[in-house]
Formats: sequence, C-alpha cells, structure tokens
Amino acid sequence: MKHVWALVIKTIMVLAILSIVLNWMNDYRFGPTFALALLIVGLSYLIGDLAILPMTNNIVATLADIGLNTFAMWIIGPFFLGAFVPFTTALLASVIIGVGEWFFHQYMETRVFPNREEEPERA
Repeated sequence: MKHVWALVIKTIMVLAILSIVLNWMNDYRFGPTFALALLIVGLSYLIGDLAILPMTNNIVATLADIGLNTFAMWIIGPFFLGAFVPFTTALLASVIIGVGEWFFHQYMETRVFPNREEEPERA
C-alpha cells in the first residue's frame, strides 16, 4: 500500500507540473500530456525511486530523474503529443519536477524505505 500512495503523490505532482508547462504555457492537449505524465511517473518511479535512490542518495536520484524526465519529454514526448517538444521546455519541466522529486525522495526514504539500514563499507 505504501507504493500505491507514493505513486499517487508522484502522479499528482508530475501531472500538475506538466499541465502548467505543457498545457498552459505551450498549448499541448491535456489527454496526451496525461499519458506522457503516466509514462514519466512509471519510468522515474522504477528507475529513479526504486533502483537508484536505494543504492545512492537523494542528490544522485534527483539528478537521474531530471535527466530521465528531460530525455522522455524531448525524445518520447513528440510521439505522445503529436508535436515537437523543444529541449528547453523539456528541461524546464524536468527541473521543476526535480525540485518536487527532492522532497518526494525524502518521503520515500521515511515512508517507503523506513527500515533500510546503511550498509557498512567493505574493505
């Protein structure tokens, strides 16, 4: 259940940001933006939150999410939106999402991975 709540929170955050940046500021349609948001949430949750965050730290996971989100919006976004997505638009949306990801990762570390212990360094 903790993953369901995490996905709900992340989906609301990403959808709100993409709605502002893609729909209101750049006149893309909402339906394709919603589909793109779901793709971004799925990819970044699996790769950034479940794979990278537990192995590294918040900074690395946030930077990875920014890179992944920029790539997804810039390269994959046109297939969903039916129109070219400028790199600056993808980067702007990703950086704003990255700010939210910083706080979301803190939530993940306290609520989703609360019993995760720091592994001792091996010599």
